[in-house]
Amino acid sequence: MESELTKAVNLFEKGELNSAEKICVNIYKKTPHNFDNLRLLNFIYSKKEDYLNALNYINKAIKINPNFAEAYNEQGNAYNALKQLSLALKSYDKAININPNYADAYYNKAIVLQHSKKIEDSINNYDKAIKINPNHSLAYNNRGFALQQLKQFDESLKSYQKAYKINPNFNFLLGKIIHTKSLLCNWDSYSEDLKTLENKLINNKISCFPFATLS
Repeated sequence: MESELTKAVNLFEKGELNSAEKICVNIYKKTPHNFDNLRLLNFIYSKKEDYLNALNYINKAIKINPNFAEAYNEQGNAYNALKQLSLALKSYDKAININPNYADAYYNKAIVLQHSKKIEDSINNYDKAIKINPNHSLAYNNRGFALQQLKQFDESLKSYQKAYKINPNFNFLLGKIIHTKSLLCNWDSYSEDLKTLENKLINNKISCFPFATLS
């Protein structure tokens, strides 16, 4: 059984979702309480954007092991995708209660809070994620956008620049930096930034939004 699950994992990692799903469903029929298989089914259906099925299987996994923080985080992701934001927040909080050093749970909670227009709370949770994982480029990027929503452009720029330092190939990020600099009338290294942006675009790197390029 374990070799079948390993085969399913390998197929999932290759993007062969239907083949992986078929194996996992067969495993589920034989051993419905296999925790790892239930989680993999959740991942498969999440990738297929079938979030109701994803939620179904991660809920079954949580019943088997109610003290596994990652499962609550995955449950929160499914609720978030289904636009059930209050339930998503409860799931992330459960993950954090089990593991207070779980950076991704804080990050995902921050996303939901940001979507709920609770911008200051979202920034607070991005900060917690960054404190745990100082190289969390996604948290820095989203924090930058949240700060921009509050018109705190100086701090927004710093967050974007930190994200860019961690990951120079982050999609759209250089364009965000250039745009934020223009809002601040900050022309330091502006020409160099534009040249870098031009080179990235020539090399088909996703570095800014189309209308930003036109502007």
